[in-house]
Amino acid sequence: MRNLFFVLLVTTVLAVVAFSAAQSAPIKLPPGRSKITITSVHATEKSGSKITIMVKETVLSDGPDGLIVGRPTQYDVDVRGIAGKLAPKTELGERLNGISNGSRESFYAKTGEVSSGEIVVSDLYDMSQPGKYLIQVFRRSDKSNTITVTVVP
Repeated sequence: MRNLFFVLLVTTVLAVVAFSAAQSAPIKLPPGRSKITITSVHATEKSGSKITIMVKETVLSDGPDGLIVGRPTQYDVDVRGIAGKLAPKTELGERLNGISNGSRESFYAKTGEVSSGEIVVSDLYDMSQPGKYLIQVFRRSDKSNTITVTVVP
């Protein structure tokens, strides 16, 4: 009887630990869950201007999704010069780079749902030098198209 009680106790504790771990684990979604499309507000910008892109995300399959609460954008942004070298990050860009494990808000996304917004890319990367910049955004394992923005003096 004592052994049975011990086995039940251990089994219950293990089940609670496994359930807790599953609840706090980030949602793992397969690639290609969303289609992300970005466009530039202006293809050519003057040096020192705010450079803004528009982001549109369309859900391709039903399932759980989530957002990181308190993060100004849910997307990771990549800005590179034509030679492929990463543009320098601004102070804000450096701070946001480490924010990926904040509290998460979960919800159920349905096929065809669309969300859109804008990102001021020049707040995240120093794009003050004239030249062409390649911009792409990521969310989970989904990637957007790549656009080119030209900065002129």
